[in-house]
Amino acid sequence: MNEIVNARITKTQLGFEDHGTFTCFLVLEGNGWCQGFGGRRLDTGPQDTESNYGIEFLKGILKALEIKSWEDLPGTHVRIERNDNRIYRIGHVVMDRWFCPAKLKYSLAAQKENP
Repeated sequence: MNEIVNARITKTQLGFEDHGTFTCFLVLEGNGWCQGFGGRRLDTGPQDTESNYGIEFLKGILKALEIKSWEDLPGTHVRIERNDNRIYRIGHVVMDRWFCPAKLKYSLAAQKENP
């Protein structure tokens, strides 16, 4: 069952993983828990999407949280929707503004089909 809980971003990572994959990661902490969000490959998009997936992913996070710079993310309070060990979307702590990676994937695929 999905739940929406409050969290705080404690750490961010934007760069290359061990295998050379360009990615981002947010470390989120809540009341007695810690969980990560991100970890998707940003230098190429999911199948059937354009290569701008990485830029749109980063912009989606910043826009939903009303943050202008990646460096300003640590310390930001957010809401997340999760189910056990998976975070489905991240949102502004007060406003009804969310970023959902699955919706981004489908949105970019639809743009490719209907330019």
